[in-house]
Amino acid sequence: MRIKKNTIIHPLPKENLILEFEEDWEVKLPEDYRDFVKRYGGGEPAEAAFDYNGHSYMIERFLCLLEDPDDVDDLGWYDIDVVRSQVSWRLTANEDLIGAEMLPIAETKGDVPFLSTSD
Repeated sequence: MRIKKNTIIHPLPKENLILEFEEDWEVKLPEDYRDFVKRYGGGEPAEAAFDYNGHSYMIERFLCLLEDPDDVDDLGWYDIDVVRSQVSWRLTANEDLIGAEMLPIAETKGDVPFLSTSD
């Protein structure tokens, strides 16, 4: 997937911020996602619509990891911590429910896609 370079939200996260995030949220991010967020955090895909597993999806913008979301003008609300806090009622610790151990990774039309953080 190509990302529009002029839409990437800076500053991009360094390894220490990702490690801090993983510790705070008790998750281990997949290596390819870690690399993605370090290079393209907050970026918009060049082509928003895509098909996967027989369904069509549309990503408007990927989320990012920021040291301080308040320092990034109007784009700080694309920070994963900010979005996760807003949708935490959907992310339950009850493992019997769908949505347990999920992490938001992008903004879509009408919803937020999640990355499973379960082993």
